[in-house]
Amino acid sequence: LNNDTGEGRLDWHFRKHTIDGRYIVVNTFQNSHQTHTNAIPQYEILNQNARTQTISLNDTWILSPTLLNVLRLGYNRFFGTSLPTDSTSLNSLGSAFPVLGKPVLPAITVNSRLVLSSNSTDQQTNVDADMDLVDAITLTHGNQTINTGAEYLRLQYMNRSYYYTMGQFTFTGTFTGDSMADYMFGVVNDATAESPQIEQTGIQN
Repeated sequence: LNNDTGEGRLDWHFRKHTIDGRYIVVNTFQNSHQTHTNAIPQYEILNQNARTQTISLNDTWILSPTLLNVLRLGYNRFFGTSLPTDSTSLNSLGSAFPVLGKPVLPAITVNSRLVLSSNSTDQQTNVDADMDLVDAITLTHGNQTINTGAEYLRLQYMNRSYYYTMGQFTFTGTFTGDSMADYMFGVVNDATAESPQIEQTGIQN
């Protein structure tokens, strides 16, 4: 796992305004796999990259000795990709199983013996973003303090993947009484596959 972090800041005093800004970026890279019990070392390695960016701007405005206005703007964005490093598919090995999306190694489960890969070892792209704008006013009068303001929040999400397109096959021993024997004979108890590219998106205000 490799992490790189960068940060910038701005502070400015102008008459009745105090303005500050922050920018933080974090880049992450790693190679990983989703196998729980791995009889074949390094089966289906994923190249995973992520970038997180955070921006904040604040303006504190002293309108009078009893009146204060604080304006805050924040933005956060996450962008991540997951790419299989092995483009071998069942079809390229001579199987009649079609390539439904990006060519990738199949997910195979042999009960009580091994689990190779999973249905999430496909190509994926994830984007999360949110923006928050807050304006707060504070009025002090004698022993009384009144707070008021407004806030706007926008949330955005996007996930694009080739979930299940590699084929997920489970061998349970239903046919021979032994899950490994079922695997060697190629008799599958359960098989799941989906057509390419699932995209899930949403925006909330």
